[in-house]
Amino acid sequence: MELIKLYQLKQTVFTRSSLAQIYPDLTARQMTNAIYYAVKNKLLKRIRRGIIVKPEYNRQELACKVYPPAYISLDTILFEMGLIFQLSSKITCVSTLSKEIVVDGQIILYRKFKDSILTNPSGLINDGIMTVASVERAVLDTLFIDGERHLDNFRPIDWNKIHILLPLYHNLALNERVKKMENYAKNDK
Repeated sequence: MELIKLYQLKQTVFTRSSLAQIYPDLTARQMTNAIYYAVKNKLLKRIRRGIIVKPEYNRQELACKVYPPAYISLDTILFEMGLIFQLSSKITCVSTLSKEIVVDGQIILYRKFKDSILTNPSGLINDGIMTVASVERAVLDTLFIDGERHLDNFRPIDWNKIHILLPLYHNLALNERVKKMENYAKNDK
């Protein structure tokens, strides 16, 4: 296994299946030996069963790969985009299960969504390495799963995009929450 090939990729988190795609000529035994060698010599790091990372890896990319399909959303996006000001050390994801795990000292919180929402690409940004919710999708995900929610800043929200994404959830209560939040945002100016 030529590690230079891995280091040329932007990707920093790998599963055995993604390594098999990168190195299709290696047998399962050769792959196991190559991973063992790379980990032993600190060229790669095994941080969870079946997950190998470069020494400097993207923690959000890791969160998306532990329980796929998953995407970064909720508080992580709301904080990064300036809608809430309270920093949380947790990475929050939408996935097929609700679970909180710790991997390499990083807390990752997964919130369960039904497949019809989870797999719909509307309002999601995929760079080929990981998937991240847009501001509007993160707001809707948060209101959908948590109900009422206080936001510190409404300026980054494009309300037209919110209304375009809203039918994806098929939820009347969410429609009311959005209407209430939009009215509050307009009166807050």
